[in-house]
Amino acid sequence: MKFRNLLLSLILVISLFAFTSCKKNAPYEIEYNLSLNVAEVTLELDQTFNVVATYGDEQILYTSSNQEIATVDTSGKITAKSVGVAYVTVAVKDRNVEKTILVNVIDVDYSIALVDYVDYDVFVNAERTLQVETYKNAEKYNGKVTWSVDKNGATIASNGKVAVFKASVKGVYKVTATTADGASVSVEINVIDALD
Repeated sequence: MKFRNLLLSLILVISLFAFTSCKKNAPYEIEYNLSLNVAEVTLELDQTFNVVATYGDEQILYTSSNQEIATVDTSGKITAKSVGVAYVTVAVKDRNVEKTILVNVIDVDYSIALVDYVDYDVFVNAERTLQVETYKNAEKYNGKVTWSVDKNGATIASNGKVAVFKASVKGVYKVTATTADGASVSVEINVIDALD
């Protein structure tokens, strides 16, 4: 029985020593995964994109491999500057943790064309309907269109890609349709007196 009490006492002392030698509130680090909302992005010239990066509460740093192609600010906003490829590095401050985002900056070709246009003379006070289609890199898209006529004596009433031309005075009128992106197409309409 003495041996048993001695053995229990010894186990108790060793246990107390083991627990008291452990530091209370010992520092430990939680490993986070650097999380990004994108790994690759394609932007048009002057277009922007906001990177969302998280790594716990740590500060995130952003750098661009080529600021002539794409810049990035301290909040992760990428701005496309010229056509080409750049890489944005997203790093955690004071840590050896980083990821890279591929930024592809493309040029966009906007164009506009008349639809089914046939050239013919129009009588004074008669209406002529015109229609255009807008293109972005040779693909149709819903571009905003404004219409204009080059001189007084005629009106142009439009609803997007369709316009109605009408002149009260004979002459040659230049009608132009322009997209918000700067592409334009023009047509000359010859207005003649009505036949009696």
